[in-house]
Amino acid sequence: MTAAQAQHRTMNVVNRSNPCAGRFGALYSYYIEREWLARLIGRLAWGVDTAPLYRSLDEVRFVREGGTILDVPCGSGLALRALEQGQNVHYLAVDIDPTMLGRAARRAEERGLSQVNCLRADASRLPIADEIVDLCISHGGLHCFSRPAAALEQTARCLRPGGHLVGTTFVRPGTRRQRMLFRGERRRTGLPELWTEAELTEQLRVAGFASVRLRSRRGYAFFRATKPGAAREPAR
Repeated sequence: MTAAQAQHRTMNVVNRSNPCAGRFGALYSYYIEREWLARLIGRLAWGVDTAPLYRSLDEVRFVREGGTILDVPCGSGLALRALEQGQNVHYLAVDIDPTMLGRAARRAEERGLSQVNCLRADASRLPIADEIVDLCISHGGLHCFSRPAAALEQTARCLRPGGHLVGTTFVRPGTRRQRMLFRGERRRTGLPELWTEAELTEQLRVAGFASVRLRSRRGYAFFRATKPGAAREPAR
């Protein structure tokens, strides 16, 4: 077995615990692309307001010329809606689920976004060089990762000094409905227990982030953090 085949097999094993793999992934991809529907399902199924997720996508538009954006997990490519055809950036769309990644690649092609590169990888083992990323997006990912702390460390490693991480995730204790839904999911997938708001803040700091801002309401958290150091101009 080659190294590439071994890596592929390992990712397949890890992906078995991914809640967005399989039929739910298809459903999620459908409704998350329709903001009105996502907000409705967010309220009815999870009791949360998804508006912060969609507002935060605007950060994609303000990445400097020649900068790099890392979207992990990219899912079906929701954040691509904020990317313009002529925007001079490098966009790395990363996901461990090949079906989700295929959806993101098709969305990029349909929108004529030639600056998007899709890469299958485990968020806890990103095959990306140190300090090349200006903005990392991580929506709905941390609560789906088998090793969320390692994923944060990898994100911090890839970010340039002064680079930003923005994302959303579910946190404990959440609502009674969330606890019921996550209890069954965690038992089925073997994923670790959700972090509390305080634990998420601490894990971001342990990973190497500063200026951590976190807003949580009814078990749904939006976070923004910065890698310490002065921002540098991206390589031309």
